[in-house]
Amino acid sequence: MGRNHNWIAADDALLGTLPDPAVARRIGLTPLSIFRRRTKLGIPAYKPPIPKPRKKVVPRAKSKPWTSAEVSLLGTDTDRAIGARLGLTREAVQKERRLRGIPALPDKRPRIKSWGAIELLLFDQYSDAEIAKLLRRDVKAVTALRRKLKKRTR
Repeated sequence: MGRNHNWIAADDALLGTLPDPAVARRIGLTPLSIFRRRTKLGIPAYKPPIPKPRKKVVPRAKSKPWTSAEVSLLGTDTDRAIGARLGLTREAVQKERRLRGIPALPDKRPRIKSWGAIELLLFDQYSDAEIAKLLRRDVKAVTALRRKLKKRTR
């Protein structure tokens, strides 16, 4: 197909401007014949343009800068409590505290681990000390729940 093709300047002008298969479809030849002609003429393969980088999203300017009194509160209480005091979200306080390199005050609320159905089944088979060890819980918590469930101790 490509050997008998009479190449014209318009055909040669397409080489390297599109991928070889696209040029082949336009001219009515195989991609291999386009490749051979393009390499014979020393035309480099088509390279798609590099997309322009997107503009960086600039964060919205705060409505007002942090005062020294507000900054002095950071790290003295939980981010949630400071936010409530200043009328800001926890996230806004956290962001400002992190930007300034101030360590967080840990949240003093106890982390209560709920009991799963499978864990509750253990009360029928094990003692409180064994359950506490298996589930990495405090023995007092296990005993309190056993009393609440009114299960016999093994």
